[in-house]
Amino acid sequence: MEYRESLHDRLTVIHRRDAVGTTTDALLLAAFLPRTSGEACELGAGGGIVSLLAASRGRFAHADLVERDETLVGLCRRNIEENGMQALLCAHHADLREFDPGRRYSLVFFNPPYFRANEGRPAASPLADVCRFERAGGIADFCRAAARLLAPRGSLATVFPVRRRDELLVALEGPGLFPTEEVTILPYPGGTPKLLLLRAEAEPTSCRQSHLTLCRAADDPRPTDEAAAIYEAGSLPRKETP
Repeated sequence: MEYRESLHDRLTVIHRRDAVGTTTDALLLAAFLPRTSGEACELGAGGGIVSLLAASRGRFAHADLVERDETLVGLCRRNIEENGMQALLCAHHADLREFDPGRRYSLVFFNPPYFRANEGRPAASPLADVCRFERAGGIADFCRAAARLLAPRGSLATVFPVRRRDELLVALEGPGLFPTEEVTILPYPGGTPKLLLLRAEAEPTSCRQSHLTLCRAADDPRPTDEAAAIYEAGSLPRKETP
């Protein structure tokens, strides 16, 4: 039911076969996170992969990881212990809509479910289903929770499907958050964008637009130099979008 995977930065992550393993989305979000000297919070942390990667690269001083599913939060805690990161990361068994730590964060981030609750067929297992579908809250819930937890001048970061970009922008606008950066992810040159990396803050400002291409060509799965930098160094170079 379980297996171990070696990731960059000498991390070892325990996965459940009936849940969701390491994805390109998680690697992208970890590389996209801004560096802060303050505390961070991950909402819907799952097994904790994004926070583990970010902590190993010094993106924040400490992070609270919030996860509603009891099995996943147990897995998250084991991954923290497996990598000796108890001083950097703390997993909380809580619903993000109700989580109240009594403090605010300079960075809140999340890799939320991509599919609406009534969209498509359920996943093969309950754990995979809760990771992929909005069964316990949608993107608006994530954005409201992030806005409530952010300190003044704090930053939100997320990865989400391009096809649902308009919904994400509306979800941000509700609690008063404004995009500051968007990175469109292309599978290959000329390909249809699938993913969007986005940062937002409480102060309206201009939004930087750029893109990143993962593979060299539709028939060449080798990573571009920019994608290789994500996998190897955890950095996210991008090209400005005209």
